[in-house]
Amino acid sequence: MHSIIPTRQISEPLLHALHARTLKDPLLAHQEGHLKVEAMRTLLSLGYTLQEGSPRNGNANFATPHPDMPDVPVWHEGKRLISVDGGSSDLVALKGGGYRQFELKTRCDHGTKSAAATNEIAADLHRVANHEGFTFIGVFDEGIYRSFSGDKSERRGRKASKPGLTGIFPKSGALIVGKITSFQFDFEGVPMLGLAVRQDVPGNGVRVIVVVDRVS
Repeated sequence: MHSIIPTRQISEPLLHALHARTLKDPLLAHQEGHLKVEAMRTLLSLGYTLQEGSPRNGNANFATPHPDMPDVPVWHEGKRLISVDGGSSDLVALKGGGYRQFELKTRCDHGTKSAAATNEIAADLHRVANHEGFTFIGVFDEGIYRSFSGDKSERRGRKASKPGLTGIFPKSGALIVGKITSFQFDFEGVPMLGLAVRQDVPGNGVRVIVVVDRVS
C-alpha cells in the first residue's frame, strides 16, 4: 500500500523547478501534451518515478531518472501500482513509497484553446477537492488567466462562467515575476491551497503557472 505524498513536500519544489525550466518556452500554454512532457521531465529531475500507460493485464510502464541525465526517462514495465476509480489521471508520480496524481490543463490566448473551457477545469478541481492525493497544474496566458482571477478587462474571450471559478486565483497584477505566491480559496465547500508564479516570456508576454491542492 502506497501513502500519499504530502502537498508541502512536492508542490512548491515542483512549481519552482517547472518555472525555471519553462521560462523561455513560448508554447507551454498551447497544449496539455506539451505541458505533460515538461512536467514529466521536471518530476524526473526531482527524483520521482512516473507511472504511465492504460491498464492492461495489471501492468504499467514506469519511467525512472537516467543516472547521468536526471530529466531523461529510463523505461521498464511492471505491475501497476496506482489506479484511479472511474477513469485515469494525467500523470502519476511515485517516490519513497508515496504517490501523487496530477491533472493538467493549459489555456492560451491564441489558437484552438483560447476559450476558458471552464467545465474541464471545474471537473479537474472537483477531483482534487474530493479525492486525496490529487494536484492540479494549470498554465494560462494572461488574458485567459484573468477569466479566473476576476480582473479580466479585455473584450476577447469570456469570463469563467462556471459557478465557483471566478476570482479563485490571485489578481494578475498582484503576482511578481519569478516569485511564488501562495493563496487559498474554497471550491465546492472544500478549502483549497494554491501556488502561482508569473512568467514574463520573451516575445510572448505574460503567463501564469498555478498549482492547486486541497487543504489536508
